Amino acid sequence: MKTGRSDRRKRQSAVDSFPDPTPGEQWLGVVHECCGANMYDVRVCEQATSGLELGEARALYVLPKRLRNVVWIRAGSLVFIERYVAAEGGAMGEITHVLMPHQLRHLESSRNWTDPVRLIYSRQSGQAQSQAPEKNAGYEDIDALLLCGKKDDGTPQNKINLREVSSSDDESSAA
Repeated sequence: MKTGRSDRRKRQSAVDSFPDPTPGEQWLGVVHECCGANMYDVRVCEQATSGLELGEARALYVLPKRLRNVVWIRAGSLVFIERYVAAEGGAMGEITHVLMPHQLRHLESSRNWTDPVRLIYSRQSGQAQSQAPEKNAGYEDIDALLLCGKKDDGTPQNKINLREVSSSDDESSAA
């Protein structure tokens, strides 16, 4: 059975590739929450008449089968989405790429995607929309964006959840 090699190649291509999406066909979005059944609630960066703005309306987007066991998505993840031509049912489109930190740095240096990345950064960091970050914003700003204002102590998410459960069990058994 040789499925191990193909899975490894899929993971490597998802992590190592630098996405080069075309504006107008793919949009940058922020995952708001995971809804189950590989459906994600995403807020999309839209081109409005007054310029770029992060849409207040959220819509469901599906994670395709080729990415399901390859990448992790959580609330606050940046993704590229592609909309369906005739959206029926719950999903409005599909997630085409999940951005990793080094890919976001690459996109920030790209001419086509500098404004959407800065717009999402300014919204998530609590700045007013009119106050965009400096042109030469450092990588620390991008890391803060990816962590959504949380400090990363390096503990995997499943260990954090186990620690919370075990501490609540200790309190109930002590009483």
